[in-house]
Amino acid sequence: MNDRTRPKQGSTRAAASDVFATVATRALELEDIALALASSEEIEPMAQAFLPIAAGAVRSSEACLFVAEGEGSFRAVGHHGYSDEQIEAVEESPVEQAACAAAGEAEGPIARDAILADEAYQASRQEQELEEAEARPRFELYAPLRAQERLAAVLALGRRSDGADFSDEDVAFIEHVASSASLAVHRCILARQNADQLRLLRELARFGREITSTLDLNRVLQTVVNTTEAVIERDRASVALLEAGTLRIRAVSEKVTVEANEAEVLGLTEVLASLLRLKREFRVAADALEAGEEVPDRDVFARHFEEGEMQSLLALPLQDEEGLLGFLLLESRNPDGFADRSDTEFLSILGGMVSVAIRNADLYRRVPMVGFLGPIATSRRRWAAMSPGRRTALASAAAAAFVLLALVPWPRQVAGPAVVRPSELLSVTLASPGVVRQVYVRGGEPVVEGALVATVRNRDADALLASAEANVAIAERRAAEASARRDAAESKRWALAARDAAAELEYARSTEQDLRLTARVSGLVVTPRVEERVGEHLDQGDAICEIARLDPVHVDVRLGEGDIGPIREGARTRLKVLAYPERQFIGRVARVAPEGEAEPGKSATFLVSIECPNPRLELLSGMTGRAKIDAGSSPWLWNVLRPVVRALRMNFWF
Repeated sequence: MNDRTRPKQGSTRAAASDVFATVATRALELEDIALALASSEEIEPMAQAFLPIAAGAVRSSEACLFVAEGEGSFRAVGHHGYSDEQIEAVEESPVEQAACAAAGEAEGPIARDAILADEAYQASRQEQELEEAEARPRFELYAPLRAQERLAAVLALGRRSDGADFSDEDVAFIEHVASSASLAVHRCILARQNADQLRLLRELARFGREITSTLDLNRVLQTVVNTTEAVIERDRASVALLEAGTLRIRAVSEKVTVEANEAEVLGLTEVLASLLRLKREFRVAADALEAGEEVPDRDVFARHFEEGEMQSLLALPLQDEEGLLGFLLLESRNPDGFADRSDTEFLSILGGMVSVAIRNADLYRRVPMVGFLGPIATSRRRWAAMSPGRRTALASAAAAAFVLLALVPWPRQVAGPAVVRPSELLSVTLASPGVVRQVYVRGGEPVVEGALVATVRNRDADALLASAEANVAIAERRAAEASARRDAAESKRWALAARDAAAELEYARSTEQDLRLTARVSGLVVTPRVEERVGEHLDQGDAICEIARLDPVHVDVRLGEGDIGPIREGARTRLKVLAYPERQFIGRVARVAPEGEAEPGKSATFLVSIECPNPRLELLSGMTGRAKIDAGSSPWLWNVLRPVVRALRMNFWF
């Protein structure tokens, strides 16, 4: 072997080193991809972790993961190299939907050029009348992800960042990655489906508890229509029951009462007639009618969708071994509201639960004395559903409440109608006859003790006063003259005369003082228009007005003879009058009438007089209200049963 044919040792080592580096890099990338695929049970975060690594391994700057939704529809669950707005446009693009569908039919990764040549893709393009530039898919390579021989998703990769085509090595690598990713995507889809099913089962269980918590038919129907939204999305729910051979709307969601013509109001009269003929589960949507699908009574449902806002309808028959009970109607404004038929099993369970609840409520309604036994049965069910600890706590609380009410004495009060009276009513009278000169008060005005009420003029008193004053002056002058003459006897005589005249003057002045009339107590002037008596002549003893003493006031309370027994003088009382309903006036019992007043055929009543302080004179004579009088203490239960026990003792004794 010559030097030309001998391989160069350096180049061989370099090639081996490149191969080793490539293999190591791929191994590390596969390890990172495996970690990303196992990073989450939710498909969205898993896709966001997986796509950058997968795209970077083949030097692609753009990637997207489309999950198959069924019937040729795909949903983007993760993206790399796009904004949220861009990926939304990509997801809604019919070109990308068709490209993913074409990739789903391929055995392995398929390039964009191969998709453009696909017959199904070309047919979709022609159907949408797209130009060649518009019909070009955005991504360079599409890899189907299959699990259990079913398409789970499509991995779409953009062009390499260096502008080169994907090599065979890149395609093989992506195919291997797709096989691993398909299992992870399938696992996430199953986890989500299981979670959805568990949620539905929990909602069904809660729904069952709600509708079986009562046996009142109307409440059952209201619960059904208002809680179905937790199990299936809808905009309106209603229950139509079979009555006398026709379906009648008995409950509508978000409505407390249902009118007799509710079916006509909702536009369901013809729909109910059609459902009664079908007697089976029925789904229909406005889009299906427009697409020309074969639907029984097509015109009836078409009119219903045209005249109302609802665009899809699901009717679940409510029936048991005894026959058809009615229909549960679910309506939606979304034309595809009930297109998913994967919930058939749950809907059949839902219909069965509703049928059982309605049948039980209907049978319970026919039970004799249901109005009396209903609350008892409901209480027993609630008691049985409680935990032992809660039952013990409630029993202890009930025992404590019984002891508190049946054994512990509570203050007892007796109440009766009350009328306010003045404690005194005094007249302002004249000590001697005269003419009213001036009045200083008005009817209804408050006065204090000693205040001037009026003045009265008496001519005899005036003359007596003038004469007395003159006699005093004369006697004093004569006594002074006698003293000046040094006539001791005469001076002494006139001095005695002056003293007698002074006594007469004092009497005359007291008589004038008596003609100034004053108030003897504090209170209110109760005589109306007293100021109009000016100039009127009054005799001795005549009253010019009356003053009512209102501090304190007396309150008359009428009590029946069944309540008068424990009332004692000095007992505390509370009074409320109509003029001050927000206030209480505190007083004491002043007197209990020794004799009652009875009308024929009725029990006697006794008058109890209460004395109540009234410093601000807020309580006026004649005010009415209600008073409560302390009557000792006794257990609350005895207070409640007292009338019954009294009646038994009075009517059954030997």
